[in-house]
Amino acid sequence: MTRPPGQPDSRHIPAQPTVLARRHLRGYPVRNYHLKLGGRALILSGPADPDSLLGEPRTEERFDTDHYMPYWSDLWPASVGLADYLLASHLLPIGGHGLAVELGCGLGLAGIAAGMLGWRVIFTDYDADSLAYVVHNAASNGLGDFEARLLDWRRPPEDLRADLLLGADVIYEKRNHDSLLDCTGTILRDGGIAIFADPHRDGAKGFADAAGRAGLTVSVGRWSDRQPGGQEIAMNLYFVRNR
Repeated sequence: MTRPPGQPDSRHIPAQPTVLARRHLRGYPVRNYHLKLGGRALILSGPADPDSLLGEPRTEERFDTDHYMPYWSDLWPASVGLADYLLASHLLPIGGHGLAVELGCGLGLAGIAAGMLGWRVIFTDYDADSLAYVVHNAASNGLGDFEARLLDWRRPPEDLRADLLLGADVIYEKRNHDSLLDCTGTILRDGGIAIFADPHRDGAKGFADAAGRAGLTVSVGRWSDRQPGGQEIAMNLYFVRNR
């Protein structure tokens, strides 16, 4: 997939991102990621040492009951790639509502990119710590029209409908494919599109077939993105629609 032509619409570009001064958030020391994607500067804050969350008693307790891991705390490759794709393709709001929902938002990068393009964004995750960082990060990048909601895609809400559904590094486990696709079919409006980004993880194999069995149409594109550390990472983009 090649990057499409076209210049960004300056009406949807927020002011230069500003770090909202935080040294700690939700009890974790904070680090900042400085990114330039699609010609735009972004800044993201996250826990300074994501691995340190693994040994916390609250993590171990939730793992015992729900196989929980604090994946939200890191900046994952596909979130950078998906944000870069959105900004480079200049994906402006579609549909009558212009609502984008990010599933498993983590630090919120893909949703922030959508918000910079003029989408009204609802960030969702099943971890309250994630949403605290998302609110901070969205504000740091100049977003004003957004919400943050707790959401477990195994129990999709009946009151939420989106024109654009985003997911980055969320299809890494086959056991989650069916529930994620059920959530997609429930939330996605007719005529809308869901985009899932994955950097060729083994657990993502079979996702397109699972989408077909769920009654969804899917096409697969390719994207290559330069990560903050400088390495190039190739990934698949799964474009999913309701039939």
